[in-house]
Amino acid sequence: YKGGGAISVVTNATGAEINVGVINASGDSTAANATASDVTLIANGALRTSTILAAGVGANVGGNVGLTGASVNLGGAITTSGGANSTGGGNIAITGPVNLLSDIILQPGAGQANVTFSSTIDSVSTRPGSLTINDGSGNVSFAGAIGQNYALTAISISNGGTTTINGSVNAASLQLLNGTGQIQLNAQNVTTSGLQSYAGNLTL
Repeated sequence: YKGGGAISVVTNATGAEINVGVINASGDSTAANATASDVTLIANGALRTSTILAAGVGANVGGNVGLTGASVNLGGAITTSGGANSTGGGNIAITGPVNLLSDIILQPGAGQANVTFSSTIDSVSTRPGSLTINDGSGNVSFAGAIGQNYALTAISISNGGTTTINGSVNAASLQLLNGTGQIQLNAQNVTTSGLQSYAGNLTL
C-alpha cells in the first residue's frame, strides 16, 4: 500500500486535551506516485503537536492538515508538499490561539495551498520561537496578533499569493517575500528589533 492513511482525532469532553507525537500521513517515498492523506486534530481543550507529515509523491498532491484547540501548541514542522510532478501541496488551517514551542516551519511547497491562522500566535515564556512558512502560489493569512504576549524571533513568509496580516506584530525580524504577489498589512503596529523586509505589492 503506497498511499498514506487519513488520521483524525477528536475530543468532545469539556477540556479534553490531545497530545500527539510524530504523525505521518505521507505517501510512500519509495513509490513513483503515492497519495498523502489528511490529518485532522480537534481538541476541546489544549492541543499539542510534534512533527506532522502529509506529503505526496510523484504526481500526487499533499494532504490537508487541520488543527483546532482551545490552545494549539506547535512542537514541530508541518509538511504538506506535493510530489515533484504534482500541482501542489495541501492546505494548513490552524484554529485557536497558537503557542510556538520551538522554531516552527510550515511547508505546503509549490502550488496553491493556503495557510490560515484564526487567532493569535505567541512564543512561550521559556523560549522565543520563530515561524517560517514556505508556500508556493497560495495565500497566507493571520487573523490575530503575532507576538503580543511573548515576542517571536524571526518571522519569514515566502509565497506567491496574498499574505494578509490583520493583527499587530512583535518580533525580532519580519520578512515577507511575496515576489509578484500581494501583501495586505492591516496591522496597527509592526514592531521589530531588527530587519523588516517586504518583497511584493504592499498595501497598508
